[in-house]
Amino acid sequence: MRISVILSSYMHESYIEEAILSVLNQTTLPDEFIIVDDGSTDGSRAIIERYQDQAKLIFKSNGGHSSAINAACAVANGDVICFLDSDDRYAANKLTELKAVWERNPDATMVYHQLMTIDAQGNSKGKPWPRILLDGE
Repeated sequence: MRISVILSSYMHESYIEEAILSVLNQTTLPDEFIIVDDGSTDGSRAIIERYQDQAKLIFKSNGGHSSAINAACAVANGDVICFLDSDDRYAANKLTELKAVWERNPDATMVYHQLMTIDAQGNSKGKPWPRILLDGE
């Protein structure tokens, strides 16, 4: 199973590097990492360009989130595609756990999981969302 991670970015200079590092520091690395910037005019592009040896980079004119995701999906080669927005980050074991779930459920067409919301300092803002998972895990 090949895992592609698509990180979409727009005007998140303050957050983008932390998002990138949360992918690059996974306990299981993705087979493919694609970063698509949707026409940012802040300093995001300069930060993203520092990772050109570790990710496929796409820079496009602003067309909205869906157009950025579509541009990345058009070049993605993974069997499984994971999405990340530039103002979010992955827990260090996200891809390890995702791979384990997918291997237990090879006929699944989608896997979703709970999210933790945090403030700008990384402190939890409460309970995970959604409150319950369909399969009880």
